[in-house]
Amino acid sequence: MARSIVRQLMVMGAFVMGAFALADGPVPVQFQVVERYAATISEGNEFAAREFLAPSVVLAEYDLFWSAVDGPKLSVVMSDQVRRMFTSSVRLEVELEAVASDGAVLITRERMWGELVPEGLAPLRSTGVYVVYGERIVGMLRVLDADQRDGLMQEALVGRWTGTAGSLRLSPEGSYRHAYAFSHLDTAPDDSGSYAVEGGVLTLVSDEATQICSPGDVGTWSLVFTSFNAMSLVQIDEMCEYPPGRGMQPGHTILLRRFTE
Repeated sequence: MARSIVRQLMVMGAFVMGAFALADGPVPVQFQVVERYAATISEGNEFAAREFLAPSVVLAEYDLFWSAVDGPKLSVVMSDQVRRMFTSSVRLEVELEAVASDGAVLITRERMWGELVPEGLAPLRSTGVYVVYGERIVGMLRVLDADQRDGLMQEALVGRWTGTAGSLRLSPEGSYRHAYAFSHLDTAPDDSGSYAVEGGVLTLVSDEATQICSPGDVGTWSLVFTSFNAMSLVQIDEMCEYPPGRGMQPGHTILLRRFTE
């Protein structure tokens, strides 16, 4: 049941990313439940917030990556993501955008401030979908705006990554180095250049120091994080072709994990 609700929420989340107008008429009473829930989050009142959630509630979120937690898990231990909301001075504002099913399904625009919000991205802007039954929220999906997801990805990329295609280091300044042997990453990289993220696509541009590409070779790769420490790159287009370059054919997937000391 929980998985089914998550799938439905994801479909609705993809559907509601376009522009919606609130239908004429009074604000549905179900939205008052959402407003009170948001207020308890802003107050940091975890126990009061729980009262607005149905026992079988499914909470799903798409910011850096998809995550979901259901009621049974919440009843045992509050998920880290949700718990941090109550301990990090979060302020949440919710505005109603559209309604369906006589108010049972609510589409919102949301803004969030707090310690969880990365510097330069405040407030976080999201589209929300709430499913409300009676006085309880039975399903909630929050989808971060695409431009801010790019910002989260840009920050999360920084560091060293390893995988079957070798090792990759990305700097905060937007430069990268790649080496097939980890020991060569700092001293003798195979490829280097600049990178940027836009629309969930990682673009690599080789510089004059590259050994396996030509200077100026551009590669575009779809970027998907499965956690903060794991991601996949799916080739879209690549001028630096194999062998010995970066790419093989469109759709080729590279799995990478963050290297930690």
